[in-house]
Amino acid sequence: MKEVVFVHENSQKWKDFESRLDSKGIVATEDISKLYIQVTDDLSYANTYYQGSSTAGYLNQLALKAHQHVYRTKKEHKNVIARFWGNTFPLIVYKHKRLVLFTALIFFAGVFIGALSSRYDSTFTQYILSDRYMDVTRDNIAKNDPFAIYKSQNEPAMFLMIAFNNIRVALISFVTGIFLIVGTVYFLITNGIMLGSFHYFWLENGYFVLSLRTVFLHGFIEIFSLIISGAAGILIGYSFLFPGTYSRIDSLKRGSMDAAKIMIGIIPFFIVAAMIEGFVTRHYLMPAIVSVLIITASFIFITYYFFILPQKLIKINHGKQLHTA
Repeated sequence: MKEVVFVHENSQKWKDFESRLDSKGIVATEDISKLYIQVTDDLSYANTYYQGSSTAGYLNQLALKAHQHVYRTKKEHKNVIARFWGNTFPLIVYKHKRLVLFTALIFFAGVFIGALSSRYDSTFTQYILSDRYMDVTRDNIAKNDPFAIYKSQNEPAMFLMIAFNNIRVALISFVTGIFLIVGTVYFLITNGIMLGSFHYFWLENGYFVLSLRTVFLHGFIEIFSLIISGAAGILIGYSFLFPGTYSRIDSLKRGSMDAAKIMIGIIPFFIVAAMIEGFVTRHYLMPAIVSVLIITASFIFITYYFFILPQKLIKINHGKQLHTA
């Protein structure tokens, strides 16, 4: 095939491809990859039959530009993941910090109800925590190994079971928010009641401090994550009930988008909590200083990530806006 015929048959395709590469709009990476393959095929043909020609040089530059576009897009995709957990997620949670506080108050109201009910009704704890759990735990207390239940399975199996259960509980708390907040509030209170009854049981049996040290090894992250997922659920109902200046549908869409991002963001925290519970909590007889250090590290991280970091990010973004204004 003569070079002029080859150029005539393919020039429009090359021009269209080049315009798409130069476009500032969003171009699907898959489409660019397919066109890149076509261009490299044309380049191979040109190098074979028209080596050193302007056509071969042009196609070489076009192929190079396409390669850079594909590489840059993949790199940006990786940056999106880092940017989500390093910026977007903590900012969204901080944006709804009042709702998080409201959710925490609901949960700890449940804790108070659970502890108070257990104090004045000796059968309440048995009812809440189940007969089987109470029988096994009393047997462990008699053996002077009160929290042996955390050793009931091998580490990997326990981690997987707990991670699955934690995420399941979070999703239930989230999804029930669609019932105009009531479902999530009920779920938060019942989980709080369980925690309050649990710790009152250990208070009665003289292991209250040890129970706090043991449970909060993993529980600090786990409980905070449950509160965050509860806030996401309440956000859905709240957005519909109190739309502000938006229509109810628009408000619901905006609230649901933030709530979904919160749920995606909180999943790794449940996994970390499950890892600690599966691999570390079983060693609850570790020196008290070790337990305290782990709990303190969890507290510092949660405080920094959800409350201090967002304020820094807001100041940085505000400074950028002033700079570009």
